[in-house]
Amino acid sequence: MPFSEQENAGKLQKRIEALESEVNSLRKAISIAHQDSQVLRREFSLKRRQMVTLFDTVAKITETDTLKEQLDLVAEGVVVANLFRRAIISIFANGYERVDVGYAGLTDKEIEAHRNKPPTPEILWKRILSEENKVGNSYYVPHDIPLNAEISGIKSHLEIENIAGNWRPSDMLFIPLISVEGDIIGVMSVDDPYDGRRPSVESLRLPELFGREAAALIERSRLMRELSETELYLQKLIDASADIIVSTDRDGNIVIFSRAAERILGYKTLDVIGKPATILYASEDEPRRVMKAMREGKGYVESMEVIVRAESGEEFPISLSAAILYDEEGNEIGTEGISKDLRPIKKLQNRILELERKEAVRMVVVTLSHHINNYLQGLITRGQNLEELFQTEALICSDEKIRIEVEKYLTEMKLNAFRVASLTKALQNPPEDLIIEDYLEGIQMLQLPDDMVVNLEIHDHEAMCLSLEHHILVADDDETVREGIAAFLRAHGMCVDIAVDGLDAIEKLRSEPGKFDAVISDIKMPEANGYEVFRAAKDISPNTEVILMTAFGYDENHALIKASREGLRARVFKEKPFDMNTVMNVLKEVLGKR
Repeated sequence: MPFSEQENAGKLQKRIEALESEVNSLRKAISIAHQDSQVLRREFSLKRRQMVTLFDTVAKITETDTLKEQLDLVAEGVVVANLFRRAIISIFANGYERVDVGYAGLTDKEIEAHRNKPPTPEILWKRILSEENKVGNSYYVPHDIPLNAEISGIKSHLEIENIAGNWRPSDMLFIPLISVEGDIIGVMSVDDPYDGRRPSVESLRLPELFGREAAALIERSRLMRELSETELYLQKLIDASADIIVSTDRDGNIVIFSRAAERILGYKTLDVIGKPATILYASEDEPRRVMKAMREGKGYVESMEVIVRAESGEEFPISLSAAILYDEEGNEIGTEGISKDLRPIKKLQNRILELERKEAVRMVVVTLSHHINNYLQGLITRGQNLEELFQTEALICSDEKIRIEVEKYLTEMKLNAFRVASLTKALQNPPEDLIIEDYLEGIQMLQLPDDMVVNLEIHDHEAMCLSLEHHILVADDDETVREGIAAFLRAHGMCVDIAVDGLDAIEKLRSEPGKFDAVISDIKMPEANGYEVFRAAKDISPNTEVILMTAFGYDENHALIKASREGLRARVFKEKPFDMNTVMNVLKEVLGKR
């Protein structure tokens, strides 16, 4: 049955009202969606600005040299990006030891207070950075857990009533700085979030991303600084070395040339870098010999003598210690060598050999001089004893001319003996500017001093005789010397005993203490030397005078020095042969005072 017009109108009205309600709902939904889109747009704009700010900070970090500046930039980026109002960035060494810190959003007093507070112990850091505190990749320590009270932080600037979200002033958040290897090299300790909310996995994504990028850059910068410092240190070490240091690449071209190499070899570093190291050797065979020795060995050589050529053309020896450099796969990538200039050492070695040769010659000369001087002393003493016979009635010569000729011959004999003694003395102590001259073809000889003038004292037998008879002990292991001196002294009215060596002399002193007025003793004797005779005489008979004599031009045992320090008063005859007149003069002097 068809509807009436009134019924149709009612249905139409209801339909219109339903449509109007749907339109109003749609309008409300569109308004809410618009509001939501505005919020999302603002959040997106904020996130974009934050991201731009953070990565602009990352760009600044790459241009900064010092770690402190980099840390301050990271902290400042967190604050400028409106993530947190305060940030403290710490870099760790081993054991969570704080190396350096960057700050942003803190007052000077707060920064000073943080620097002066005791460092957080490693055990506490491990509790903070534990899984139970983890949110995302960060670590959140809220105000209402016991661990929070153990961490000494800087008081928040905000009051609870001014925080819109659920963050509390005592809450703590630590965003780790992770190295490429995944190790924690530091933390960003942040506070007072701009949104006032506790951290969530979503809200931490941007600061954690920033933290990872910043950590990677800081670590790379640190490694570059360490590498640069290491390279600088190595360069300084190379430059400070007194030895030649040269390194080559895989092709044998020079890549390192030390200052000592410049100084010793004469080349400039800029002139040899990139050139073959073979230019430094005296011949092409030398570098081949070195490489062969290294490859046949264990990849290195030690103290190998090599001949090099300086920039001036001079060739000289060096002591080379070198090694082949290998990469991780065992391929040769170059060589490294350090060398000593052997010229000073060779010069010293030659000097030592020369000194050893001279010392050997000197030992022969001293030995010969000792025996020659003893023989000369015997000749002089016997000659002077013969002179004594001509001055006494013991020998009568009817022919005056013969007596004069004999005395002349005796004088010449003494003169020649003393000249020979001068020669032995010169040979024992040759001058530094010793001249070697040609003697015969193929034979050379030393040029000795021409001054061999000898002054002989005229002997007066009567004047030399003492008024009293004195007991004298003569000790010498050479019979000719010993008997000659004894005969001369006896000819002048003295009572003389003899000792064949030092021990014999000491035994005679001990057997008859106080008997001898004087002892004339050689220094170098078997059994006991002259110093030991002097000591025995001083201990046994303090009033006995001691005269020491030696055939050496030097005192090898320092007997004269020691005896002089211990009271030796009589004159010492340091060298044989000596004139017996001198002996008599000394005896007259020391015995006459008695």
